[in-house]
Amino acid sequence: MAKIRLGSPPKSFPRTIQFDLVDGGRGEIEVQFRYRTREEYARFMDSIYPTLYAPADGETQGPATMERFASEGVRRDADHVLGALVSWDLEDELNRENVILLANTFPAAILAITEDYRLAVTEGRAKN
Repeated sequence: MAKIRLGSPPKSFPRTIQFDLVDGGRGEIEVQFRYRTREEYARFMDSIYPTLYAPADGETQGPATMERFASEGVRRDADHVLGALVSWDLEDELNRENVILLANTFPAAILAITEDYRLAVTEGRAKN
């Protein structure tokens, strides 16, 4: 059993993210997550989702369309993943454009990344 030392958390930690593909196969991405305490994670989430899909002060919300809803969701997914990951093992660079491409092409990957990150930093466990 590993001995713990309070006050010296890691800067990051590795995970293997697995997710379903639309063709019935399984996808896998090796990631390095940014370490956060539970309180830091709560602040991080509040920064991405301050008031879910509500317009900011002085901002016009515009028509509620599925396209707008999906576009806003993908942008927030990208913020979430970029804030959670230090690196990934894809051939493509970890950047906003590529995370948006991942979110549009493999939405199950985004869900798997964000859920595994939540479980790791709030409950201290890996997804089963």
